[in-house]
Amino acid sequence: MSTDLTSRCLDLFKKAVLINPEFQTGNYNEAMAAMSGNDLKRAYYLFKGVREDKKEKQRQEKTAYFNRFLIYTDWLTENDINERINFLEREIDRNPDFVDLYYELGVCYLHRAKFNWQKGIENFQKALNINKDLKKATRGLEMSKEYNVKLADAISDIVGKSTF
Repeated sequence: MSTDLTSRCLDLFKKAVLINPEFQTGNYNEAMAAMSGNDLKRAYYLFKGVREDKKEKQRQEKTAYFNRFLIYTDWLTENDINERINFLEREIDRNPDFVDLYYELGVCYLHRAKFNWQKGIENFQKALNINKDLKKATRGLEMSKEYNVKLADAISDIVGKSTF
């Protein structure tokens, strides 16, 4: 390849970063150095890595949006809820007048409460495994199971009547 073509490519990659700064990663800097040193194969693979990094970042951003629909399923995990809550809180900071964000955040906090409630039940059960005669734990377990069903029903009713 001619040196003019290499310098032209370097110039175009610099312009690409000006247009989309997300491309400027560690791989980008290494690729630019490799291209400047005429190590074109290495530069090629590093630039492919930059492209893959950008795709992954876009996928993660879209995942945050599509996690919205997880709150209406049984596939929800505690990690999903925590990620969604963080996403919604950031969105509310940027858009404080979007009522749907507050509604969905409320549903997410109820889901988080359910996960915490289930942890409480597990700990009462562990306490009773150690000492079956502990009356506080027995009563706590019975009440927790009863209210856990009510909490699950409340979440189901709220989510089931959604207008989304």
